[in-house]
Amino acid sequence: DRSIYALDPRAGLSPTQSRRLWQLETFPWRQTVNPSRMAHPLVAAIDGQPVLFCGVWNNDQSGTANVQRGEMIALVPGTGDTLWRRELGTGAIGPPCLGTVRGEPALFIPYEPGSISALSARDGCPLWPQPYAAAEELHGGLSAATVHGRQLLFFGGRTAWAYAVDAETGEQVWAVNVGTWVDSTPAFAVVDGVPTVFFGAYTYFIYACEAATGKVRWSFRTKGIVQGSPALATMAVPAPDGTVSDEPVVCINSMD
Repeated sequence: DRSIYALDPRAGLSPTQSRRLWQLETFPWRQTVNPSRMAHPLVAAIDGQPVLFCGVWNNDQSGTANVQRGEMIALVPGTGDTLWRRELGTGAIGPPCLGTVRGEPALFIPYEPGSISALSARDGCPLWPQPYAAAEELHGGLSAATVHGRQLLFFGGRTAWAYAVDAETGEQVWAVNVGTWVDSTPAFAVVDGVPTVFFGAYTYFIYACEAATGKVRWSFRTKGIVQGSPALATMAVPAPDGTVSDEPVVCINSMD
């Protein structure tokens, strides 16, 4: 219904007590207004204070109105008060991730028509000279990691590519062709001393690539398209000689 809600999660509330703490309507209701598309929210501490970041796309089409608006909204989590709003275009907004640009807390935002923006988490002002243009639609999220002292952003697109972009400059570092859609938000870990990024694709494969270069370290075929995002964990793995060591393990769900 175009609104962002904060709800009270406590158990034992009486039937007369409302769970709704606050509600922010992101676009005024009219008969021609369609439901909003909301990205996964992000809560982060900015200068010691919690901030809620929400990406939203609103659509109103009629004989008198033609509005498609994708924007990022920063709110005070406790009250729903708006800190800033930044319109990015007419397309939908994906889930953001947090990092830094020249020491400034930065919000990196995928824009579905095919770009990445870097905004100041403090005031929403752009931190790159221009957004990174991917030349394909982006339907997944971003992840950020520091690789050999350099902060990189990892994501995939809707043609055949997975990418790494320099978070400081917005310039592309590498792109690897995997032959199909990559909606999976990449995961990052250092494995055997090698910074590695993991993601799934619609070819049924999970890929592990060197985070610095994009070189494929290995791939594993599942039984269905891999639309979800990998989860990484460390668990005890027995070796043939009977010894046990803690090794990183990739877990992912595929669709048959």
